[in-house]
Amino acid sequence: MNHIEFEINQNSDQNAKNIINKYTNNTFCTLANNCNNIDENTTLNHEKQMHQILETVLSINFYVKRIDSRLSKMKKKNTEKAVQETQPIDDEFVCLFPLTLIYGLTNIQLKMTNNDDFSSKMKSYMMVIGGTDSKNLVKRLLERIFSNELAKRCSWTGFGRDHHTKEHNFKLKYLKLMRYMLDIARAKFNCTESDFEKFIKDWFRHGTQRYKRDMDRLSQPHQ
Repeated sequence: MNHIEFEINQNSDQNAKNIINKYTNNTFCTLANNCNNIDENTTLNHEKQMHQILETVLSINFYVKRIDSRLSKMKKKNTEKAVQETQPIDDEFVCLFPLTLIYGLTNIQLKMTNNDDFSSKMKSYMMVIGGTDSKNLVKRLLERIFSNELAKRCSWTGFGRDHHTKEHNFKLKYLKLMRYMLDIARAKFNCTESDFEKFIKDWFRHGTQRYKRDMDRLSQPHQ
């Protein structure tokens, strides 16, 4: 006989309901306390797991940064090595620049595609020009390779026309020359493709203005 049956037998029938309610309420209280303990333990376990996950993420981030740093050093070392291995540039090659005609530009593209020796010389020529940052580097490369007379006839996408000849602009986007410039800017200054395109577009956009200034200087009498 359990405690509830004993109490019911010791009391009148009128009290039986009250006795049952008392034990039922006590049972529910015990279950509620047990549930609260389970909730607290679950919360502690979750917090412990989140802490472990956070520590793991921080460790991964630390190692990724170390790897990225090592890769940057390797890239810089390879770039410096490439500069040291550049071919000597002869006067005949240097005299090709700055280009003044579309024909000269297409001829450079053809030689870079079919002549490995010329392609290597072109890379060497561009590598030693240098610059203070990616924008300055691209500007110096363009100034060395393109005359303003040719620049006013070119654009990144080929959109637009020359103000004087009314001919469509020459499209630069897929030239090997542009790819080499981007590779050098990436290697030296980690330049993005988006920034490179912006630098190219801005420089050629003002080609006509620079050409006009060149003509104005030439037309002025020498003092």
